[in-house]
Amino acid sequence: MVEKQRERLLGPILGCSLGTYLEFLDFALYASLAPIFALKFFPKESHDISIVYSWAIFAISFIARPISGFILGPLGDKIGIKKVMIFSLALMGISTAAIGLIPTYEHIGVYAPLTLIFLRILQGFAVSIEYNSLGIYLLNRKDVKNSFGYYSSFTSVGVIAGLISGGLIVALCLPRSAIENDSDWQWRVPFIICGIFVSFIGIYLRKGMYDDNRLKKNDSNGVIGGLFKFQVKHLLMGVFVTGFISIAAYVALGYMSNYLQIQRHYPINESIKMCCACGLAMLVAVPIGGWVSDKIGRINFIVFSSSIMILVSIFSIALIAYASTPLIILGLLILSAHTGFAAGGLPAFITEIFYQNHRYTGSTIAYNSGVAWIGGTAPMVLSYLFLKTNNPLIPGLYLSFFSLIALFAAISLRSQPNINGYTQTIQEPSFL
Repeated sequence: MVEKQRERLLGPILGCSLGTYLEFLDFALYASLAPIFALKFFPKESHDISIVYSWAIFAISFIARPISGFILGPLGDKIGIKKVMIFSLALMGISTAAIGLIPTYEHIGVYAPLTLIFLRILQGFAVSIEYNSLGIYLLNRKDVKNSFGYYSSFTSVGVIAGLISGGLIVALCLPRSAIENDSDWQWRVPFIICGIFVSFIGIYLRKGMYDDNRLKKNDSNGVIGGLFKFQVKHLLMGVFVTGFISIAAYVALGYMSNYLQIQRHYPINESIKMCCACGLAMLVAVPIGGWVSDKIGRINFIVFSSSIMILVSIFSIALIAYASTPLIILGLLILSAHTGFAAGGLPAFITEIFYQNHRYTGSTIAYNSGVAWIGGTAPMVLSYLFLKTNNPLIPGLYLSFFSLIALFAAISLRSQPNINGYTQTIQEPSFL
């Protein structure tokens, strides 16, 4: 019985997770290649400023995410998530592959960074509905009721796997340690191949999914109106919780590679491999976090994980900033493992706190707003703060601050009388 259930879930889990996999594979590619983008797409007057610019383009791309949430989210609530998911992955694949085809600043001048900005915004628009799709799909299935946190955590497995494999692919395509000597074609290969290959497989799997997740009852307020009339607080709290976990993931598996290269003077290949190796601890910790959230409840889980992150972030970054290589690896392991643990409970949390009639919309807007405004801007802000303060503990202090905000956000949801039990489902208004 259990084996048959797992077989039935395998296709949907893979189909949904491949979207987040491609999303964060692209993030890892861009994060690992940020110094190269700085060289290829900006004037070579100041490499430090160019790196800040390259992270700024990364941050700008996130603007489209919450905007897309207001478009694709309600569409998914009305017509079902399957068609929206296929469109999302196709657009993501095309724009990712296109990044590998952009001429450099040397050839087309300012149009190079402008084209990169356009394609990154297009990617942001496409991926806005990816992270919460598996949770939406699974929530209406009675056969996963007692393990919803565990099964939905495989969305985060796709995230971590994308981050790890993106870094490893860059390390394989860039055999030389000196960034300045990199040829103009090697950095392009990962974007072209991964954009086409991963999206093709994901679309094939998604076409076979059964979709019954659509609006079934009349809501006089509309999808967006109902969300902002009844659940503004939950929307904001979802943004803050998503924010602290996205900062942790981006710092641990994206920004740390850049940090080790610039602050600790590690070669690009070595820094990427160190972060990817420690990322395996994150990968293992994700389903454990999902399982624990099933046992103690989603709100309690977020309170616990954010509390631990307040301390873990500063301690681990201190090791990375000042210690020798073995202790640097220990710091990366500690940060990665707890980030994975915290991320394991996020898909279920961000899905369950919203009413059914606007669940796709609410979870999409909350997640993407947290990722865009808090997580997506983190590398740029950290690079700027380093430039101004030269304080190597900045990443830990920054993550600790937002972990504290997430803790208060989760505690505030504890006071909601109808959030409890396994699903922590809120009592829905009469129109539902």
